[in-house]
Amino acid sequence: MSLDNLPSIYVHKTPASEAAASGARMPAFVIWTIALVTFLVLTSLVANLYRSAHGMPYMAVLTEKLEDYDKQSADYDVIFLGTSETFRHIDPSAISAVLADNGHELDVYNFGVPALNYSELSLLTDRIADNPADGRKFVVIQNPLPVRGDLDTLLTDRGRYFRNGARVGNTVSEVACYTGTSLGLLRRIYSNSLAVTAETTGFGRLANTLFPAAETLQLTYDPAYRNNHGFWPVDRDLTDHVVARQGFASMTPDKMQAYIDGQGMRAPRESQLACRAGLILDLVTRLEAAGYTVIYLNPPTVKFSPLSNAVRDAALKLDPDLLVLDFDPAIYTEFTEPSLWFDESHMTGEGAERLSRLIGAELATLLAEVDTTGSASIATDG
Repeated sequence: MSLDNLPSIYVHKTPASEAAASGARMPAFVIWTIALVTFLVLTSLVANLYRSAHGMPYMAVLTEKLEDYDKQSADYDVIFLGTSETFRHIDPSAISAVLADNGHELDVYNFGVPALNYSELSLLTDRIADNPADGRKFVVIQNPLPVRGDLDTLLTDRGRYFRNGARVGNTVSEVACYTGTSLGLLRRIYSNSLAVTAETTGFGRLANTLFPAAETLQLTYDPAYRNNHGFWPVDRDLTDHVVARQGFASMTPDKMQAYIDGQGMRAPRESQLACRAGLILDLVTRLEAAGYTVIYLNPPTVKFSPLSNAVRDAALKLDPDLLVLDFDPAIYTEFTEPSLWFDESHMTGEGAERLSRLIGAELATLLAEVDTTGSASIATDG
């Protein structure tokens, strides 16, 4: 008699035989979990291989300026780091001329990059710190733009590069130190979390490879800045998107008065400001460790002055010895003339030259003080 014909009470089934009898059927959710983890591991490996093979992607202005800096880094005595405000407002030739008139022959470089945020500024800081100062050299640093919150921008090649690997920490820091509204902070937490997850796991890059979006052109700029120490005035840049700004973002007398009356960007909470200032001072520390004298620049852009002044005050509260070139437009009222502004955020070449000559004079005063006392302080009081 076979076992199959025996009554069930005579057949002993062990747990192992019961599992075998069920065909080792694994719950569906376990199968899908294993498949998903395997998929993410594979896409992450592919993404890491892609990043290793391709390195840093092309990023308009930033890529060119890194190339130009690397070629002549040893020649620069004063480097200005910042956003498009630096890019459009700092005229190295005008600054060098004023310094020369005061007996200081120094080469100045404008390392300003449009739309520069903290993660990108941190990269430029590290690149400069990798070339320790040989003698008396200066870096003038500006508060970068806040982290972006729109997912489309975060998933561009430029956005991806700063949201993977060792650079994720900078993204986390700048989101945590966001100085805007609570709603804006939530948006940035959500968008940047998605972008970091998509890029780190490789899923976002795989999706973009399999289903490429319509090609979008990066904003281009007049390359004349490459032969002009990194500077080119905005009103001489005739690329389409720059010219268009004068239409939709022009500075009118009414707008200027509104900004003067405090209708620009609001001042954030003290905790936000302390966090933001701490990020900037971390960059200052890195540069000082490489032998540079670091100066913080508070620009005269009226639209952003409430935030700029608040960050300046927070930084000085954390480090009272911080050197500051302070061009608060409430003091330097000549920069509240609307005709000096190409748009709400950028002055014309005339405005840039005025500011640059003032900066040159302040740097000359600082250098004279260093030569006399061995230390320096800057007090710009208009």
